[in-house]
Amino acid sequence: MKILLVQIKDFENSLENEIKFFFERKNFEVICKTFDLLETAMIPEILLIDSVSIDYMVGVGLAGFFVLSETNSNSRIVINPWFSPSQKLSQKRTISNDLLRTLKKIETKTYDWVDAEMRVATYGIFSPNAGSCDKEMFLKTYGRNMNRVENYSMEEENLCLELEKALKSFEHIASSNYWNYMPGPEPGLVNI
Repeated sequence: MKILLVQIKDFENSLENEIKFFFERKNFEVICKTFDLLETAMIPEILLIDSVSIDYMVGVGLAGFFVLSETNSNSRIVINPWFSPSQKLSQKRTISNDLLRTLKKIETKTYDWVDAEMRVATYGIFSPNAGSCDKEMFLKTYGRNMNRVENYSMEEENLCLELEKALKSFEHIASSNYWNYMPGPEPGLVNI
């Protein structure tokens, strides 16, 4: 199994080493890819191309946002993802207006294209100190009425347990049984 661990330069997170170690202990091949924020416009395209040869994408914080922007419906694990990076970064004086506009476009495209397959392929893990707005947006966009999303909070020391739950969730989804009873995002959706 191949894992793509996405990182954004200058926004790396201390959890990323623990994530890498968790997957390496399971004999997964972990590929770390670090992007510069100045490459923002190209990141979703590069991730789309890379997604063909990997099994899971993982991202923390700002990198989690870019993992969500990948539209190939690969299995994705996002940890404390930022839902509105343009808003969070607008308060930094060093961020250009062009970069903020590009982020806003990616945000719109990311959340306008979410379908049932993407919901099923996305697992979110949130620490207790994650922004409540980001948690609510995740629930609204990827989790509400979806039985497979069971845990929205975690203690940092339980990260490995949460990652294990994510993998088990994806194993369950891969079973043919799951697809017979796939829940829909809204009432009235026909079961597949």
